[in-house]
Amino acid sequence: MRETGLCVNLDELAVGAAGIAAPIFDRDGAVAGACAIGGPTDRVRPRLRALAAEVKASARAISARLGHRPVISGKDQP
Repeated sequence: MRETGLCVNLDELAVGAAGIAAPIFDRDGAVAGACAIGGPTDRVRPRLRALAAEVKASARAISARLGHRPVISGKDQP
């Protein structure tokens, strides 16, 4: 999950069930919650990339509202 910023579950907890989740961060960078969706695997699997992008974007937007500012790696910090 750290590499992608997502947790994807396809038929792992229950056959026929899928879930996608992304962490929500607070202003200090601590995990404050998660943005997640779930549905039948046969409906989620064909749209996995698009749904994952939506979940990740929503988590980022909520994090920003909580005051989180992501650190951009490879750049000098002030």
